[in-house]
Amino acid sequence: MVMKDSEGSVEDIDIRSRDPSVSVFSKYLEDRRIDLKSQEMLSVEAANSVMAKLRAQMEPFRYTADEKTPWEEKSAAVRLVNKAHKSKRNKMWRKRKRKHITEMVAKEHEQFEQADQEADEWRAREIAKDIAKRKVQKMNEIAKLKAK
Repeated sequence: MVMKDSEGSVEDIDIRSRDPSVSVFSKYLEDRRIDLKSQEMLSVEAANSVMAKLRAQMEPFRYTADEKTPWEEKSAAVRLVNKAHKSKRNKMWRKRKRKHITEMVAKEHEQFEQADQEADEWRAREIAKDIAKRKVQKMNEIAKLKAK
């Protein structure tokens, strides 16, 4: 693989001693027959593209990082960040509150169902007791009639 250093001198490098990704990349370049001038041009284009993207992404932070920026602009940026944090915090709080209310409603419904089931069971026991009492009374009446 041929490489060019910052002074412009060209040197041949053994690709087997390098990282596997470098050897794959050099093989790709050799297979496509991309010469050193084209490689250099593509590398510069890629570097410029990365720098442009970084500049665009760092633009919102320029005001806070620049020493010459007036304090009003820095303060506005800090207020904006604080407002975003507050909005996120409130959103999370509302989500927790909704979840808590849902849990409470479900728990209340479950307690109501349990109380209803207990009432049904009590009613069934009471009915069974009444039926048993009536049977005992009938048996006592029959026993009295037989005793006469």
